[in-house]
Amino acid sequence: MRSDPVRRDDASSSTASTNPAALFDLPAALAAFTSKLGTAGSLSCDAGGGVAIDSRSGGYKTNGSGKDGTRYCADSDDDKPTFVWWQSNMDIDCDGSDGKGEICNGDGSYQSSTTFQNDDGKHIDAQAIQYVVIDQDDDFDPVKFGIQPLSVVAVVCGGKLTFGVWADTNALGSMGEASVYLARVCFGTQMTGNYGHGEPDVTYVAFPGSKQDTVPSGAGKDEEVMFDMGKALVEKAFGGTGEGEATPTSSGILDSLSSLSTASTLLVLACTAVVLAAGIAWWCSRRAARRAAAAAAGPASTRGRDPDTQSGSSDSEWDRSSSEAGGTDSESEDEKRGERRRLHEEGRRRRRERRWR
Repeated sequence: MRSDPVRRDDASSSTASTNPAALFDLPAALAAFTSKLGTAGSLSCDAGGGVAIDSRSGGYKTNGSGKDGTRYCADSDDDKPTFVWWQSNMDIDCDGSDGKGEICNGDGSYQSSTTFQNDDGKHIDAQAIQYVVIDQDDDFDPVKFGIQPLSVVAVVCGGKLTFGVWADTNALGSMGEASVYLARVCFGTQMTGNYGHGEPDVTYVAFPGSKQDTVPSGAGKDEEVMFDMGKALVEKAFGGTGEGEATPTSSGILDSLSSLSTASTLLVLACTAVVLAAGIAWWCSRRAARRAAAAAAGPASTRGRDPDTQSGSSDSEWDRSSSEAGGTDSESEDEKRGERRRLHEEGRRRRRERRWR
């Protein structure tokens, strides 16, 4: 937490982002929201359809060309708003880093620590992690409104969207500050420990919620995890995916499901038609073959009979015929065995008669 005055000169102009892959197109709903806010800072929360949730007399200060009197705003005045926002400039924070190198060398307000640490107990490095600084004092405590330490904060800068984690705090009555790494993503290499972005046209959005839903693993070190979580939070609060895509409404989802169901039904019907056509073609070819076979056998063999049932064409008839033939063979064998037994008995009778003569 800072306890000394913060001074930042303004860079004359921004340069290319140091990490364009970390910048996303604004979803339509978020773009519409920020356009209502304008670019003069959150001097009033009315423009965004919200209410001020800080109690600071006269509001907060912004450096550069920003005006005093900026506010922390929310979409509702209860303890659990959907989102909290503020619009200000972007001062530079080098805290948590080693404070060395051209980027942070000479930063008079540098501290080696940040208010919050990662799971390993290490401070969040301003030169390596995208993070945001939020005031935490008697006039405004983000935790009171459900904002978790190290939770994702959406940052709209230069007409693009990126994300950081809430890693450091300020109690100086001056809002609008981010890690030098995040500032260089937004506004390019001119951002250093001594040069920040002075225009109060940067919108910050924090999301109340549970740690599971708002705090990414790795405390911002794993950017993909942070970005994915941030996009989900933006979608939940504003609609869209964080990449300029339209918001899927409930009716749109139902229409999509209906279209999917219709397509599936048509596919099933088409497949069924193909199978039926193949079956009919096979039956017709078989019938034609039977007729041809019947014609070749001559009229006597088919007189009074349907071509489909002639010459044992039915499997069941074939089975019956085989069974009947088998039965006849069995009866013939029995007769032969009976005749042999009769002849054998007749021979024995004759031999006995000869012995008794």
